[in-house]
Amino acid sequence: MNGARQAAAVGFALGVIAATLGCRVEVGAPTGPTTVRSDDATPHGKVVLYTSAYREVTDALGRLAKERLPEVELVVFQGGSEKVASRLDADLAAGRAGADVLLVSDPLLSRRLKATGELLPFVSPGATAIDRRLVDFDNAFVAARVSTMAVAYHQQQTARETVPTRLDALLTDARFAGDVAFGDPLSSGTALFTSVVVGNGDLSFLGRLRRGGASIGGGNAVVLQKVLSGERRFGVVLLENALLARARGEAVGIVVPDDAVVIPGDVAILKDTGNPVAARAVVDLILSPAGQALMRGPDGRMHAADPRQAPPDDDVPDLADLLNRRQVAQALLETAATQRKTLLSDVERAVLQQP
Repeated sequence: MNGARQAAAVGFALGVIAATLGCRVEVGAPTGPTTVRSDDATPHGKVVLYTSAYREVTDALGRLAKERLPEVELVVFQGGSEKVASRLDADLAAGRAGADVLLVSDPLLSRRLKATGELLPFVSPGATAIDRRLVDFDNAFVAARVSTMAVAYHQQQTARETVPTRLDALLTDARFAGDVAFGDPLSSGTALFTSVVVGNGDLSFLGRLRRGGASIGGGNAVVLQKVLSGERRFGVVLLENALLARARGEAVGIVVPDDAVVIPGDVAILKDTGNPVAARAVVDLILSPAGQALMRGPDGRMHAADPRQAPPDDDVPDLADLLNRRQVAQALLETAATQRKTLLSDVERAVLQQP
């Protein structure tokens, strides 16, 4: 490979400027990885990305990849975290992962795939800036972005000083149950992860919450609507969704709890990749300064994993502050990740069965 191509390969891994062209996005199942000779260090060929990132983020990433990795065809399968997990599980049941790279806000999925040996460890230069709490000890995955569960309330109906400042109290104290709207842990990976953390692995509190009158169901949009309609006083939602509603002029007040649950959006390479050189280049791009700027979203309402990126808003804590608000035992997450069927059965028993 000549000097110009070597310089380009380095530039690809450390890409720092945005671009203007697009990538291919598939709403059905991609055809799967294409095997490319690994002895050629120039990133090229097809890379399939399974992701739960928002469409505007994946579109921007595709444009950046076209600029920084012109010989790579980035194919994106995009959907909610549960949809992505189901697609990947179906792939693996059929014998091989259909993705080269995974970028999903489901920390339990990352840990489950690591435990079953489905991930290819890789150290990206961009990971050096990221807090060690967001980097897998064995380099199987690393956070590319971070979501946070916040408490939303109607500013014209609820006084700020009456909003609970601790998430554990809001979800487990019977005094608040009838005032709470919470997402469906059966269909939302973020709601399931939050339940695991708040309950420390015991999801029976969901049953008490429901019996106390809480609304448990739907996604973030449903929860926000219940708050804005006055049906419930407090909604436990992703901070990024509450910020978007506020930016649109909705009367949404936001409290980031003192014990906020932080949800890493991990990026990883599947061991079945037929194109490891290009897959690594895509991960490098996602973790580069330009890629991390994209992870904040076009309106900057999300936290990138790189702390050098600005927080979403002036009244939102920075990433270091958020990570210090709650310490989560890795053993808890690793156990939960390998007991997914049991967790979902616990949710069904707590939420769906009649009192």
